[in-house]
Parts: sequence; C-alpha cells; structure tokens
Amino acid sequence: MTICSRRTASERAEEALRDREARIRRLVDSNIIGLFFWDFAGNATWANDAFLQIVGYSRDDLLSGDVRWDNMTPPAYRAADSKAAEELRQAGTCQPYEKEFIRKDGRRIPVLIGGALLEGSEEHGVAFVLDLTERKEAEAERAARRAAEAANQAKNTFLANMSHELRTPLNGILGYVQILRRNKTLDQRQIEGLNVIQHSGEQLLTLINDILDFSKTEAGKLELSLTDIALSKFLRIIVEIIDVRARQKGLEFVCEVAPKLPRGIRANESRLRQVLLNPLANAVKFTDRGQVSLRVRFSLPARLRFEVHDTGIGVSADHLETIFQPFEQGATRSAGWAGPAWG
Repeated sequence: MTICSRRTASERAEEALRDREARIRRLVDSNIIGLFFWDFAGNATWANDAFLQIVGYSRDDLLSGDVRWDNMTPPAYRAADSKAAEELRQAGTCQPYEKEFIRKDGRRIPVLIGGALLEGSEEHGVAFVLDLTERKEAEAERAARRAAEAANQAKNTFLANMSHELRTPLNGILGYVQILRRNKTLDQRQIEGLNVIQHSGEQLLTLINDILDFSKTEAGKLELSLTDIALSKFLRIIVEIIDVRARQKGLEFVCEVAPKLPRGIRANESRLRQVLLNPLANAVKFTDRGQVSLRVRFSLPARLRFEVHDTGIGVSADHLETIFQPFEQGATRSAGWAGPAWG
C-alpha cells in the first residue's frame, strides 16, 4: 500500500508538470505575445515567432546565436536590465518594466518586458515581450493634440487681447473724425479726407473682427453673412481709400464703371471689400509710375465682374498659379500685369 501511494504521488506530479509545460507551449505557439527563453549570459536560447517579429530577426538568426537580448538593449536601459536581473536572482521573478529593443534593422522599438526563472533553474528563464509601438504613438498623438489645443487657446487669447488693444486707439480716431465733421468751416477737400479716414478706420475694424474669426477660418467653418449692399456707395468707398494711396505715390487711379449697373447687390460686404482692396493695394504697391484702374462690368442675368489693371512690374508667367495660394507672393518682372478678376 505504501509503495502504491508513493507511485501515485509521483505520477500526479509528473502529470501536473506535463500540464504546465503544455500550457506554456500553447501560450508560446499562440504568438499572442512575444516570448523567449534566456540565460544570464545574455543569450536568447529559444523564441516564438511573435518575439522574432518584434525584434526583426529570423529563426535562422536565433539558431545561429545572433539573437542576444543584452546586445539588443540600448545603453540607457542597461541599468533597468541589471535591476531586473537582480530581482530574478533573489525572487525568481521581476516586475514588468518598459524599455527599448534595437531591432536588426537598427530601429528602436518600445516594449514592456517581464520574466521569471524556469522552475528548478538559477541561470535560465522565460520572458514575455509586448510591443508598445502603437500605444506610444497614440500617447504621442494625444500629447501633440493637447499641445496644439493649448497653443490654439493661447493664440485665441492673444488675438482677443490684441483686438482690444487695437480697438481702443482706433475708436478714438473714428470718434475724433465725428468731432471734426461738426466743423462748419470745412472745405470739400477736408471733408473728403475725413471720409477716407472714416472708411479706412471702419475697414480696419472689420479686419479686426476677421482676426477674431480666425479660428473659424482654420476649421473651414467661416460663414458668409449676406446683406443688401448699395453698389454705388460701396464702390465710392473703395475708390476713396485707394485713390489716397495712389496719389501718395503720384499714380493715377481710375475707376471705370459700366452703365446700367444694378443699384444694389446681395453679398457679404466685408469679404467683398477685402477681395477688392487686396489686389488694388498690391497694384498700387508694385506700381512706380503710370496708372492703376478698377473696371466694373455687368452681364446678364446677374453677374458682376471686377478687374484690376496696373502698369507696374507685374508677375512672371510661371508664378501666376502660386500667387493664388494663401500667403504666397509671386516673383516680379518688368512688364505690366493685369490683376486677377472675380466674377
């Protein structure tokens, strides 16, 4: 009876050992996670396909002894490896920790690694390796997104503060224009000058409002606010603003308006004013002598065409496409250039 009981206990122990080995083998063969067997000499004695894929080595490399976990460790992580090795010698296991492996192609790959000594051995163990590349990339993306959001918030705060600082003196200028208008002794030229100051100031206020809408522009959500516009008054303001700039440079500014223009149009006034003032201001800026002109044409059933012409240095043909890109400025040439037209 005693001999039979001892034999049964031994058989049970062997069966338990076989079951444990079978579970380990299934885990290894599943390739769900990278696994490799190692020794304290730095050798990777065996590994599953998942681990070899992580580090970029082949099974032939493994069999020839070219896969050594200590050689794949960057110098910055050797202290962490030494600490893990000390834990393994003392406790038989080590806490999982993050490090990097140097792949065969030289790239570094972040991993989470943990290990344990094999049962009954003091020199050999098994380790699991989890590839953290996707997680690290996701973390970096989140960090970049948070940084971008913080920068965007700082930018919006700056724009709001700048808008306030600009509005204060500008409102003072516009207010003083209203005071000067009350002077009954002003001649026609002085009145026209005050009109230009007022219209230019109002345009600047519009631009300041556009700055505050910059975040909408970035998101592609800028909305057009359509209003009824008295066309003749609208064009007169454009002419007054540009005519002053042209006369300062000794240029002639001409506005040619086709007969029978509609009395009113429906559009976004501030955007249309900006679309016209930008090319007109550029025409004056890059014209040293001669003339700048604005031509307004109307075609049925309801289409306006604005043309800007100048006798300035112009734009070379190979830059005609790039100048329509945001924040681009084309190279210049000696011949004149007829500016872009919008319909």
